[in-house]
Amino acid sequence: MARALALARRGAGMTSPNPMVGAVLVSGGKVIAEGWHARFGGPHAEPRLLDALRRAGKRVPSDAILYVTLEPCTYEGKTPACVDLLRGTPIRRLVVGATDPNPRVRGRGLRILREEGWQVATGILEEDARLLNLPFDLAHRRGRARVTLKIASSLDGKVADEGGSSRWITGPAARQVVGRLRLRADAIVVGRGTVFSDDPRLQPGGRAGRSPSRIVIDTRLAGDPDCRLARLFRSERGRGLEPAEAVAGNWSLVRSGGRSRWIRRPRLIVACSNPSPRRAALFRRKGWEVWNLPARGGGVDLPSLARHAALEGLLDLLVEPGPRLAAGFLREGPVDRIFLFLAPRIVGGPNGWGSRIAGLPLRRAVRTPLLELSTACGPDLALLLQHRSGRPLVSPRDDPRRML
Repeated sequence: MARALALARRGAGMTSPNPMVGAVLVSGGKVIAEGWHARFGGPHAEPRLLDALRRAGKRVPSDAILYVTLEPCTYEGKTPACVDLLRGTPIRRLVVGATDPNPRVRGRGLRILREEGWQVATGILEEDARLLNLPFDLAHRRGRARVTLKIASSLDGKVADEGGSSRWITGPAARQVVGRLRLRADAIVVGRGTVFSDDPRLQPGGRAGRSPSRIVIDTRLAGDPDCRLARLFRSERGRGLEPAEAVAGNWSLVRSGGRSRWIRRPRLIVACSNPSPRRAALFRRKGWEVWNLPARGGGVDLPSLARHAALEGLLDLLVEPGPRLAAGFLREGPVDRIFLFLAPRIVGGPNGWGSRIAGLPLRRAVRTPLLELSTACGPDLALLLQHRSGRPLVSPRDDPRRML
């Protein structure tokens, strides 16, 4: 199962809104085939494993044991149901890490195989298997995206200087970690104030072609629809791309050469509440998707944003807030974890995130966050805080020490 989990992580950043899944086939105490879900719209782990076995000219032996990190799916979507595929093989022993939280599956695949005489063991490295796909789990069990706040602050709690600029509070090593956090997120969320003051690019680190979507919260669409983010989005997308037949998260289904295929195509989104039709039309002409969400307290309702993002297939949100947006998320939720980068300097001025939350009636879930880990990022300090509710919520791949 540990090997299957390692294989599953190879799909990081390329499978969402599907889960990462790994599979290992064992016979006589030896691994004879492996597979993992490599990209959204592509084969799942189990068919890739069986295909690898066929290409090697081998058959499935009668004593084979299949280890898979997540319960096999039971319905045909972009690919055939894995349970139906497995039923046509000689395999009769299955070891599963975690059950699928999707209500369309959730134990049904295990029940079908047990009724047909399979020996099924569950809960093997279950916590590791669940941690592997926390955003997927949250989306199906709670109906919302996972929310991570990323805050870069001076020792006196300032996130920008007196002029409003945040470049640069922290050093290159901390920014390297942030780049990798962006790479693993489905979407980066910022407020209109950040776009106005910094005109950011919000670029991830790592390989090309892995950019996340960007979401700007602009309640009345008062910002610039032709800001740097919009220009960068248009240059990334290019010209002459086929129109999408369907969209799921960062993926679009397009028809090319007489067949349909899923391609990675990040999105540019503005979240607002009751905007003027004229402004909404202007943003759309500049390439933005406009999400008209409920309002709360004069701004966009943030829990509604997390729910709508999950419905759109953007299951993992990295929020890079200014002081006001940070206070909004801490007041209204949801916040699953906080990456706090502390720089050893005093900035001064009014732009502190801590002063914004003083006296707020914070939700209990964020009033008492626990320090999960801390590590040095060059001269800066990276802290990961989250309310664990008795269960760890950090995946080993999200440890800043592994991102440096």
